[in-house]
Amino acid sequence: MGKFLRNKAIAQIRDWFLTKPCGLNVFSRQSGIAATTVARYSELFTAYEKRHPGRLKKCKDFRIFNPPTLRKKYSRDKSEYKELIASLPKILKTAKSSMQQPVYEAYRQLYPNGYQWEGFRKIYRNWRKEHNIQVFDKIELAPISEADRIILKQWRQRNDHDKWKKAVVILGAEAGMYLAQLEQKTDANHYTIKGWITAFNTYGIAGLTVPPKIPEAVKDQVKAKKEGVFKLIHESPKLHGFNRPTWRLEDLATAYTNQYQQPISMATIALYLKEAGYKFKKARLSLTSPDPKFREKLAHIQNILAGLQPNEKFFSFDEMGPFAIRMKQGWQFLPEGEVKIVPQRAKSKGYLICTATVELSTNQVTHFYSKAKNSVEIIKLIDLLLEQYHDNRKLYLSGDAVSWHCSTMIKDHVEQVNRQAALGKNPALEMALLPSSAQFLNVIESVFSGLCKAVIHNSDYASVEDCKTAIDQHFSQRNKYFQQHPKRAGNKLWGKETVKPGFSESNNCKDPRANGWVRYPK
Repeated sequence: MGKFLRNKAIAQIRDWFLTKPCGLNVFSRQSGIAATTVARYSELFTAYEKRHPGRLKKCKDFRIFNPPTLRKKYSRDKSEYKELIASLPKILKTAKSSMQQPVYEAYRQLYPNGYQWEGFRKIYRNWRKEHNIQVFDKIELAPISEADRIILKQWRQRNDHDKWKKAVVILGAEAGMYLAQLEQKTDANHYTIKGWITAFNTYGIAGLTVPPKIPEAVKDQVKAKKEGVFKLIHESPKLHGFNRPTWRLEDLATAYTNQYQQPISMATIALYLKEAGYKFKKARLSLTSPDPKFREKLAHIQNILAGLQPNEKFFSFDEMGPFAIRMKQGWQFLPEGEVKIVPQRAKSKGYLICTATVELSTNQVTHFYSKAKNSVEIIKLIDLLLEQYHDNRKLYLSGDAVSWHCSTMIKDHVEQVNRQAALGKNPALEMALLPSSAQFLNVIESVFSGLCKAVIHNSDYASVEDCKTAIDQHFSQRNKYFQQHPKRAGNKLWGKETVKPGFSESNNCKDPRANGWVRYPK
């Protein structure tokens, strides 16, 4: 490639290289540039793109792609050169920046017929090196009020490194320091420093204390990552190829990367789990379902909910308790220095089991009190629902896969109900039980968590009847609220539930903070 090509010809090859609307030989015939020359420049462009991705498209001076012996040299004897060298000190005295672009614009205003950008850039760069001219960019700063100056001086003397840097930037800019000097002093990049200057010029000292806004796109990405992590932790590690009974952080990170093709660190997963209240607990409190048919059962329930008709109802049911009626711990307003003492082994005034169900489309709770947790009580609940929702076509019941929820007695009763439904005497019934050890998917657990927070925590009822009265009143007010404000289960119910009561694979309906107050069955 011994022939010298001018900027225009190299730019023409560059445009073809980036778009390639036609083949090399066709472009050679159309442009009149030899095919071997086009191929050699294409190789140079390819290497340049690898070193500087995206810069080839913005490139204006293509002389760097010519051989050094053929590059254009600028004579120092020309009048254009002498005019440029003589004007540079004058321009820099009044210029706000020594950067190439603003100096070039000032030069072109003085000499419209002077050097073009390519020639000016090389000559100015060499002149700046010869005269040891540092790059500077003067900062335009709004006047600092006395009140703001006092605060900035306080920031500069404190141990808060973030506020110290902001104070140094504002006070330094007022003193006439350049952007490069502020970068070196604070170890902050120029984009951050310019952002602080702009915020101060616009809002004053208040602009430096506003937390940075997180873009909505980033919030959506974080939300999607959290849901993905919680979906994984609800499944067994063996489903993802890990021969372990429980999850480890490194295994979760690997499984997430393999399933969603996105990297995630162990520290990020630990942060998500901590924010959600997850902790490593004993196996009986594990948030992982060992059911080998976990996905199939989950998909079956999701399909039911997706196709639920207006004349069909879906119920989530379970029992809360047995729990003792005695003084409970909890949060309350107390004078300074006063501490409420709760005996660790207080005498019990009785025990209580509350059997309840929530209908997901209307958010209505049906409950009663049981003496034991067995199939007889579940049949009692089924009959109560059949009577209460007799005008519907079909009822779905979803609960934990414990033995008394799927016993032979329950199955026989369901068959009998469906035989009566075929004659049009009552609604049809289908049991859609959750996977084993998946109580975290049971929506009624969220309602129980809200109940505990409202009437169980910090309580000291005189008798079992007093506790029943409080529970009845809570559910009555809750049902009345959702009759007046219809809303499906999915958001925080009535402002009382501490966790979202929606049926989701990534949701933990059982509030970890409620487990310390209510004694759930193993």
